[in-house]
Formats: sequence, structure tokens, C-alpha cells
Amino acid sequence: AVDGKSIAGKDADLATGQIKGEAGTPVTLTVLRPSTEKTRDYDLERRELVVPAVETKLEMAGGKPVGYIRLLGFSRGAHAELRQAVEKLDERGAEGLIVDLRGNGGGLLDEAVLTSSVFVEDGTIVSTKGRTQPDKTFEAAGDAVEPRPTVVLINGDSASASEIFTAALNDAGVADVVGEKSFGKGVFQEVISLEHGGALDITVGEYLTRDGVSLAGDGIEPEIPSVDKLKTKPDEGLQGALDALGAALSQPSDSPQQ
Repeated sequence: AVDGKSIAGKDADLATGQIKGEAGTPVTLTVLRPSTEKTRDYDLERRELVVPAVETKLEMAGGKPVGYIRLLGFSRGAHAELRQAVEKLDERGAEGLIVDLRGNGGGLLDEAVLTSSVFVEDGTIVSTKGRTQPDKTFEAAGDAVEPRPTVVLINGDSASASEIFTAALNDAGVADVVGEKSFGKGVFQEVISLEHGGALDITVGEYLTRDGVSLAGDGIEPEIPSVDKLKTKPDEGLQGALDALGAALSQPSDSPQQ
């Protein structure tokens, strides 16, 4: 239970939603021990959880150095970490980039827009079409990094904000998409609190690309299919992205991504 309200049997997102709160505020968790059938209260203080949003390294593609960025989530500040990662890889001589979104289930909408804006200079990033809220359009923030050959790597666990980012870069012509079809969670929810501590998590709208295509349901189909082998050696998904990036780097300098 959270502050006396039971979360037994609830969806993980709903349960964590009740635990989360403003940093510095108290929360009491009541835990049931199955072995004794007894409960114990834990009085805690909420604190800000800071988890790095990106991991980077230098790879080789087509005989040239390229940057690899694994974007782990779209938490607060992810766009600043992403921009800093791109700049540091530039300093190390990277001539192209791979942004790995495999396993990235999404995050904050505003971070999806801001991270996309790191690469997309202008135009629509995403728009929303809702049942309970007015339709909205989110534009690129401007001040994008210098265009360079870029590949976005996705799989079936790339969802929500990951799909917004992928579609925005691809539709703007600044990145190719490699990997497996994404999850297809182009919708957003609204949590409605009920009496006795219950809640309903209801889908109230969908996300649309700059071309007006819904991101809900079907997922994003990669232009260059590559088997997802994130946890195996060698990483076949990453190799597919490196091959695609190497091919892009071998194109004339007036190619669309450069």
C-alpha cells in the first residue's frame, strides 16, 4: 500500500504513479511478507532519481569513425545529454552517428520534442489528436546540430517517445531507420482517480507524424531491416546500422543527409 491505499494487483505504471511525488515529500509504503502474512510500514522521503540518459562510444563504419549513442530514455534533461554526447563525439572525429533506441520504451513528450530538435532544425515534430484535450502541434525548437549521416536503430521494444523521435528524424530526411518494426504505442493516456484508492488509465488520444500519419498500432517499419541481437556477440542489429551508415558515408557530399 502507498500512504494507506492498496496497490495490490495494480498495473506497474499505476502503482509507481502513486509512489512518485515531489522531491522532499514523505511517503509510507506498506509491505506484506507472504511468509508471515504480516505487514511492515516503511516511512521514506522522496528524492530525485538521476539516471544517465545516454551511453556513447566510437565505432568504425566503412573505414571511418562514427559515433554510437544509446538513448536509454526520454527523462527530464535527456535532450541536453544527447546534444552534449553529439558534440563530444564530434570532437573525437565522428563523421556519422547511430542513435540506438532498442529497448527504449519512451518517456516525456516534451523531451521527445526537444531530443528530436537536436537533429531537426524546423517543422513539425509531432502533433496530438485527442478525445478530451484540444489537438496540439509541437514544432522543432531550432538550433539543430550540423547535418551528418545518421541512423536510428529500433526494435519491437522501441515505443512511444522513441517512435516520435524516429519518425521526426526520418520524415525530416535527416536519418535512416534500421532494425525491426517498433512497438506501435503512439497513444497517450489520462489517469482518473477513483474512490477507495483505485484509478483508471484510459487512452485519450494519439500521436501523429509531421505527415499526419498515426503512430498508434502498426509501429514504424525500418527502411533497412536488421535482426535485433542486442545481447549477443556480435551485435547483429548494430552491425546492420554500421553497414547502413558506412554506405551513407560513401555517398557524394550532396546526398540528402549531408
